[in-house]
Amino acid sequence: AQKHRQRLRTALTNFQIFLSHLGGLFNITIQTCNDNVVKCEKNTVNNTNTTTANTTTTTNIDQSSLSSSIHPILIGYKEIDQCWLKELQNRINVRYIEKSLL
Repeated sequence: AQKHRQRLRTALTNFQIFLSHLGGLFNITIQTCNDNVVKCEKNTVNNTNTTTANTTTTTNIDQSSLSSSIHPILIGYKEIDQCWLKELQNRINVRYIEKSLL
């Protein structure tokens, strides 16, 4: 029974991730082989005066890891919580309205 529950949990997680890709809950940037350094901007919120500060993180990528396969970089990734389905529906509705206006 535990194996069956684990398989169902894995299938549900994979399906949620697939829906997240479709709904644009985060953006995917594909790297090229020439990218040695990846820069990601993170927004951090200061709770004392509610100002937003931008910090840049630089990560060096090993060329041996790039030679086997190039993995996409997730930007603006957000953990899937209880509101993920509602957010997905809102994004789909916005995109549908934008396309219908064109």
